[in-house]
Amino acid sequence: MKALQILTLFFFFTGGIVNSQIISLVDPVSKKVLTYEEIAILPNGQKVTVKDVDGSFIIQRNQKFYKTVNYNSITPKNYGAKGDGVYSNSGDMNALKSGSDDTQPLSVFFKNRQKTSAFGSHMGGNSLYIPSSVYPSSGSYVIDDHFTKIFGDGPGATVIHAVADKNENAPVFLYGRKPVGNAWDSLLTGGGVSNLQINSENARIRNFGIILDFTEYMNFENLSFRNIGKSAIKGNFWESYFSNIKVESSGQNQKAEENGVPETGIIDFAYSSKNPHRDASNNSYFNKITFSSCTGTLIKLAAASNTTVNINFNGLYAETYPGNTGMPEELPLIYSINSQNNSINSGFITVNSSGTQRNGLTFLLDGNSSLAVSNFSFNVNPVEGYLKRSVRRLSAFGGISFGSTISLTNVNFEDPTDSVGFGISSPKPLLYGTGKLLLNLVQFHILDINSGGTRRLTNLIDRTLKATGNVLVIPYDRNGKVQSLQKSLQFNEGKITFLTNSAPATVDTWEKGDKIQYSEPNGGVVGLVCTEPGTSGTIKKITVSGKKGDKSVKTIYSDSLLVGDWIKFASTEEYNRISAIRNNEILLEQPLSKNLNNAALSFKPPVWETFQIIIK
Repeated sequence: MKALQILTLFFFFTGGIVNSQIISLVDPVSKKVLTYEEIAILPNGQKVTVKDVDGSFIIQRNQKFYKTVNYNSITPKNYGAKGDGVYSNSGDMNALKSGSDDTQPLSVFFKNRQKTSAFGSHMGGNSLYIPSSVYPSSGSYVIDDHFTKIFGDGPGATVIHAVADKNENAPVFLYGRKPVGNAWDSLLTGGGVSNLQINSENARIRNFGIILDFTEYMNFENLSFRNIGKSAIKGNFWESYFSNIKVESSGQNQKAEENGVPETGIIDFAYSSKNPHRDASNNSYFNKITFSSCTGTLIKLAAASNTTVNINFNGLYAETYPGNTGMPEELPLIYSINSQNNSINSGFITVNSSGTQRNGLTFLLDGNSSLAVSNFSFNVNPVEGYLKRSVRRLSAFGGISFGSTISLTNVNFEDPTDSVGFGISSPKPLLYGTGKLLLNLVQFHILDINSGGTRRLTNLIDRTLKATGNVLVIPYDRNGKVQSLQKSLQFNEGKITFLTNSAPATVDTWEKGDKIQYSEPNGGVVGLVCTEPGTSGTIKKITVSGKKGDKSVKTIYSDSLLVGDWIKFASTEEYNRISAIRNNEILLEQPLSKNLNNAALSFKPPVWETFQIIIK
């Protein structure tokens, strides 16, 4: 090893050809001819001096200075890396059976292959080639020079396999520079990683794959991550490009706080260091990102105060098996907080697991966020089959908080078993919150409304979202087959126009201004408009108890109820509205006017008025 270290500083040449500007040296380690060209001025305009000589990129011969031309012929194996990792069997790419520890050779390779230039020069690294092999490593490698690109022979061919004795928060690669004041050059420019795979022994060994600490103009292509505990890619970066990224069996070590906010995501645009640039990732592009068998939050979009995250995803594909943190609001698969102008175009998210109880969401917009989703499908498809309804996959498809906006275009929400929200307690609407929802060609494929399903047609989307747009509801019957009857809804600032050619559902919650419009008017009557809100239908076998002044009542049965329903208690005159349902507790919008003891409960009936065809 000592000899190797000496060779990184000095090259002895045999039969070296010396011209006026070019010299060729034979490296006794690699037996390759290395070409150097004479250099007098650095790219930043500074004159080359002895202090720039590092024995790797710039050398001195006969009082002249030369820089390397073909140094990318050197690989970690020139520094002693074996690359002989062997797995226990061909189908298990996570458990190593044997292999040499290549941590030290990789460390020497990455360290000596970089050029640390004067600050602000934008002079930097080179292309670092790691040939096909499996390299067991417990190291974390810092790349702090511009334009340093690490590449291999492809995922599955070039594999860096992270091993450790315990859980580690250090990444395999960290790209970043030490900032000086508020200089723009604090951002690391150029370079990236491509054509290799990063494995962890298991999801509790290595929590991060690649961390980007304030970088720009970087490329990451054809990468595979497996068994990463928290984030495969995490950081603050600008104007960067990511293509063909696959993440498997990762996210196990993510956590959700009491309010449901995850601390990290598998792809996480929220890395905070001591860097003075308190900004967030911006203007980057992802082309085809795939998640397989991952848990926790897949994508976290987060911005610091007064900043914007602007990320475009063209192709997002995820079949995920979410875990259960036991929190009241679990990890959303896509989480956006204070993050503006993001878009996801084309792809799907499938939640496909067996026996998992989960209260999470496919997406959650918090703070002041905006997200546009188009040509996408959110699927909940339990493996037990259509008749198995005892497993709840998600509490709802999505939540949008006050100040946030989501725009959905040609988006499909599918759950043939009604497992979204199914459980002892009646759930939220499929899309809920107090933000803004814009709809265009949105479809719900869910279990038949009011015929075995737990939903009201008018409660699919929370009225407080003030949704605008159109929705097509395509119900499944109890055998999982699509019924011929399709139901169209139009939303205008939360008001519903229900388009139908037959009598509407008997149990639904209606607001003032809602309309039922018939496609075949009878006697000139177009339809009905709601003038007083209420919930139609009948309630049986439900009694409640509560104290005067409380905003809650107790019941032993609540499956017929939904959030937003208008109800009335026996022996009282006033009507109330359900704001939440928690197992056997019903939360109300208004306090009780008197004590209740097993009082019968009934719906408040809506009041309708007909409206006619207007002939111009």
